[in-house]
Amino acid sequence: MKLTRAEFLEDVEFMASTGASFVEACQRLNTAADALENRLRRAGRVDLLTRLRSRDPLPITPEAEAIVRQADAWRRKTAEPDWLTAQRRAVLEGLAS
Repeated sequence: MKLTRAEFLEDVEFMASTGASFVEACQRLNTAADALENRLRRAGRVDLLTRLRSRDPLPITPEAEAIVRQADAWRRKTAEPDWLTAQRRAVLEGLAS
């Protein structure tokens, strides 16, 4: 049974208010992501789309992975200055006592 526009919006509003993500909403409504997005845009409810999308985990793109690998390599090559090591040691010793 297909939901009417009002029923559909009511369901999506409920899911958004209870903390569901965009992926969860697609699964609960048994609909494709682009179909859900199009229905919300046509209904003028981009606010619901934004609320649902904000709860989705961020995708890890190949570019993001490359940046993380590059930063890790830089950290391994760059030695920590002695003054910073001494400062960290002093703070830790202060916390221990």
